[in-house]
Amino acid sequence: MKLPFMKFFPRDWQADTNLRMCSLEARGLWFEMLCIMAQSTRYGYLVNGDGKTPIADDSLTRLIGCSKDDLYRARSELLEHGVPSLELETNAWFNRRMVREDHKRGLCAEAGKSGGGNPALKKHSRTPEDQTPDSRSHIRLKATNKGDVYTCDFERFWGAYPRKVAKKKAFKAWNAAKDRPDVATLIKAIETQKANDQWRKDGGQFIPHPATWLNAGQWDDVVSQTTIATEGKPKYAIVN
Repeated sequence: MKLPFMKFFPRDWQADTNLRMCSLEARGLWFEMLCIMAQSTRYGYLVNGDGKTPIADDSLTRLIGCSKDDLYRARSELLEHGVPSLELETNAWFNRRMVREDHKRGLCAEAGKSGGGNPALKKHSRTPEDQTPDSRSHIRLKATNKGDVYTCDFERFWGAYPRKVAKKKAFKAWNAAKDRPDVATLIKAIETQKANDQWRKDGGQFIPHPATWLNAGQWDDVVSQTTIATEGKPKYAIVN
């Protein structure tokens, strides 16, 4: 049952160090997500009506009222600072506090039906947050043989990369790229290369697929400023 309200604690919001390290844009996105999670069929989870499938980016941008670029940029920032948690089974974002509260409500309801103090409820008392060794930040995801569960660092890369095609193939390339630098360095390289004319031309159709970019080690590509100017602005080109 959907609740007509959600608990919000201003002091806790302002005391969350990880959240405060995010920009105002990223914090605004997180609050919008919390509102969606509060109306979810699974309270606290950013999922569709089936309770399992994460909300697609196209739907999320329409619900929140932002562009995809804004979504990807702010979402990458939230992931970088460990604000959301990720569910192992569905790869859906969830809010730790909201899930704890919903779990507690469920236990109270069961206890009320059984007359209270039911010892059998103790074995069900673990929440999703308890299942992670690092409950302060996010669930540590591990790749499976099928490659259908993504790591948090890969999700940060995926959120920053402007051309989102063949995600599973990109994740396979991610795992195979043993010499790749840390994700912060990759994101910095992506942000630099996004300003290049080659990536901006014709709506970005010449941006390499993420798997291609990773396989080729294109984080090392150098973006150099040329002396050619158009409309008073310098042009850029990637030099391999």
